[in-house]
Amino acid sequence: MPDWVYEAALNTTTQASQPIRTALPDLLQISVPQSPFSQLALSTNQAPDSPSAKSSTNTSHAESRMTAKDMFRLSGLSENVSADATLEDLHAQNIQLQDLLEKACHQMQRDFALTKLMDKENGDLREQLFRKKKKPPKRFAAATASRHMTSEEALEALAYEEWKPKWIEVNKSFKERLRTIAKDKKADEEKQCQANKEERKRQKEIKDKQKELEQQEKEQRKVEKEMEKVRKEAEKEATRLEKAAQKAERDRIATEKKAATEEKKCVAAAEKERREKEKQKKGTA
Repeated sequence: MPDWVYEAALNTTTQASQPIRTALPDLLQISVPQSPFSQLALSTNQAPDSPSAKSSTNTSHAESRMTAKDMFRLSGLSENVSADATLEDLHAQNIQLQDLLEKACHQMQRDFALTKLMDKENGDLREQLFRKKKKPPKRFAAATASRHMTSEEALEALAYEEWKPKWIEVNKSFKERLRTIAKDKKADEEKQCQANKEERKRQKEIKDKQKELEQQEKEQRKVEKEMEKVRKEAEKEATRLEKAAQKAERDRIATEKKAATEEKKCVAAAEKERREKEKQKKGTA
């Protein structure tokens, strides 16, 4: 940025001077080169204290009432297409209009940024002049330097001052977010720990129940084994008793047969003896 931009602020604080110099956008062209307003527009590219800039303020009131439509025209805008234009002509004009619209949007964004910068600078100057505080305002340059915040150092200082509170807010929100994340993580860990404890307890209950069932099955098998042993012994005893009864029955039958045989023998002997006696009696008679 040339040094003459700062001359007004260095000479006096009452002379009118914008933080950013006025420049004709690239999209506009002066349609009336010989008009006084064109000389005024061209003088904006010169120093504010130059003779051409001072002479531009002597224009008449009637000449200054010219409309913007009469003074300027869009740069790069072709003539309107005819009624019998082809599709290619309409397509080319559409592309040209889109390109012109994109440039206009870029120019509007640039002008808005420059306007906000000038508002910020003017506000800072008024705050330096009219604030009623004991604490002096921050100065980003020496007292002999320009009062307009247009130098690279001053712009960086302004950007830093605007960025610093936002960065503090970001850090604050980030710390709060970290605390929230840590709190949520701790809650999740406690919940997971409680879930693991309950799972271990449930697994232990399942193991104890399985062990109890195994013990019951073992005792049941033992009881069944004892019952099977008793049943076998009972069957064995019943078989022994049955055999003993059968033997006793056979002995009884044999004894009865023997007694019957002995009785028959005795009867036969008695009958024989009786017959012999009768025979002897008959012989003696």
